[in-house]
Amino acid sequence: MNRQQTGNDSRRSFFTKSAALFGATALANKILHAQTTTPGPGTSSDIDILNYALALEHLESAFYVQGVARYTAADYNNSIYAPVFGSKITSNFVPYITAIRDHEVAHVSTLQQVIQGLGGTPVQACTYNFGVNSASDFLSTAMMLENVGVQAYDGAISMISNADIKKAAATIATVEARHASYLNFVNGQLPAPAAFDTTRSRADVLAMASAFITSCPAGGGPTTNPAGPTISGLSATVNTRDREVQFNFAGSAAPDGSAVSFMFQQVSGPTSSLIGERTSTPRVILTGGRGTYVYELVVTDGRGNRQTGRTTIVYS
Repeated sequence: MNRQQTGNDSRRSFFTKSAALFGATALANKILHAQTTTPGPGTSSDIDILNYALALEHLESAFYVQGVARYTAADYNNSIYAPVFGSKITSNFVPYITAIRDHEVAHVSTLQQVIQGLGGTPVQACTYNFGVNSASDFLSTAMMLENVGVQAYDGAISMISNADIKKAAATIATVEARHASYLNFVNGQLPAPAAFDTTRSRADVLAMASAFITSCPAGGGPTTNPAGPTISGLSATVNTRDREVQFNFAGSAAPDGSAVSFMFQQVSGPTSSLIGERTSTPRVILTGGRGTYVYELVVTDGRGNRQTGRTTIVYS
């Protein structure tokens, strides 16, 4: 066995051992044991925040479970990122993505056990549509999910009152940050683009997550407004080489069957033109050239209840 192969095996072994070392049951038991010996109860607010984290981990776990089952080493090596990094990096895509999947599955299991141990009811997983059609799409969407996940944890940790729960959330946040760094690198971005991470509000994170959700069981999944209308036709990420992008939100509906109205606006990115921004079929013209464009959709029902969602267009 040559030195390069030994190095690759060592890296794979590190990921595998890390996943086993920080297994869901061990971490959950550690937190719950601390609960019996350390003052500081888990409040209903803490349980709510943990369920918020669990809803996002359900989404990430489902994303990676689907991706690992769907894409092979050949798919990654034929992606748009393969020529940039060469065989040394692309040959590691599958074991690294598989390790991230195992981490996300462990996060789900841990959060479920902790919430139950504190007397709460874990939120259930939803049905998702990630709009991923290639290994390239998968890697770019993974990068977005992991970076949003880090920002979500950073924003939520300060709201947790119990020290043991706060510590557990921090240990998950740092792992998510490692995922984000790797995926930034794979996507040709800086692994650590700034000296400080920004935080995202709960409403902002849930608006982005809702774009992936097609349906949820009762009491399941994140939403910006449980009483609001549903959003249809809004993918969280759109990868395109075309200058124009057509949307169709006509499937969006109000729970009471009332008519819904639409407002589609640009949030950030290069200059673009919007046609039909108040209709269910807006069209975007990416006049600013190649880059990343972010838009927000607000759907309002007859009672004034609103639902929001965001989409990121990556024009390459």
